[in-house]
Amino acid sequence: MTMGERIAAKRRQKGFTQEYLAAKLGVSRQSVSKWEKNITRPDTANLMRLSDLLDTDAGYLLIGQGEKIAAPKPSAGRKALPALIFAAVILFYTRAAAVIHFLPVSRDAAGCRGGYASFIFSEYSDRLVEKYVAGHRDKENIISADAVPGSRQAHWSGRRIYLTFDVDTHYTYGNERCKVTFYGDRQWTDSYTWGGAVIVG
Repeated sequence: MTMGERIAAKRRQKGFTQEYLAAKLGVSRQSVSKWEKNITRPDTANLMRLSDLLDTDAGYLLIGQGEKIAAPKPSAGRKALPALIFAAVILFYTRAAAVIHFLPVSRDAAGCRGGYASFIFSEYSDRLVEKYVAGHRDKENIISADAVPGSRQAHWSGRRIYLTFDVDTHYTYGNERCKVTFYGDRQWTDSYTWGGAVIVG
């Protein structure tokens, strides 16, 4: 049996005319006639809609295999339930992400029992020293620069943290220790976007 013969047989079994089927699919009666005569084939979208209308499997219409007994169609409310659940989950996670993003630094610091400045220093000091060197007015003469452990101080206000520490800079012509302050804007839990260095002394 050809694809066109299977379409025609299923259409007749359902008691549909070519005109009725064409109207339901939004195509011409001639299109349905051409499908049934194997002159043309329905595109994928029409094949899927056709299988729904004829209560059969698209695989059966296409290659004659996989016909299944059509399950009762769910009501409109049941079809909408997965979409509603999906939308609710997306809304929940979007809202949770927004809440976490806008939490103040003090919320992150509260979980560290006083060691938050040490944590931020150990997490970001190397990157901040690189940023310090990259913006230094005499960077072509810098051999190396290192953050001085134990010199860090931090304070915060809202979503901004200020991290101050000493940097030992080794130049081609000598050494220097200066105190720098960076400010970071909280993006996520313990994650900051850092601004430039301000040399304090």
